[in-house]
Amino acid sequence: MILRLNFILFILLVTLDLNSYAFNLNNGEINIESNNLNVNTNAKTAEFIGNVILQQNKVKVFSNKLLITTQSNEIEQIVFLNNVKFQIGNKIILGDKAEYKKKDNILKIINNVKYINNQDNEIIGDLFIYNFNNKISKLSSDLKDKSKNKRVKAKFKINKDVSS
Repeated sequence: MILRLNFILFILLVTLDLNSYAFNLNNGEINIESNNLNVNTNAKTAEFIGNVILQQNKVKVFSNKLLITTQSNEIEQIVFLNNVKFQIGNKIILGDKAEYKKKDNILKIINNVKYINNQDNEIIGDLFIYNFNNKISKLSSDLKDKSKNKRVKAKFKINKDVSS
């Protein structure tokens, strides 16, 4: 029973943390630092390149490249490329690419996804999808490439406290 409760609490912490610290493109301040910035006013894009750091509230995102697409002076999409790292307190989510689309209110982290919580618990997969509207998250393996025999993997530290 304790193992099951710890697992449920761990999964709840994953989704609660993402939901409470989510991007809020309608409110608040987003700070971005990078080595270079290219702006294309015709395409309505801003491309941050090199050691990119985006911070909003308690979420920090690191990547090699960040592409922001706007429409009517509002951010419509954010795409992080190469060595993506979300840091939410002591929790970290890694991946090769991440994208957030405002119209869908969905965050996708793509390829080599690893969620680390306190260095003790981790979940590994290929595609992480989090829907901020219905608070449903999904982690899947690369089902297209059956030769790799990839699977979602999870490692949890078990609390040996038997007092409850």
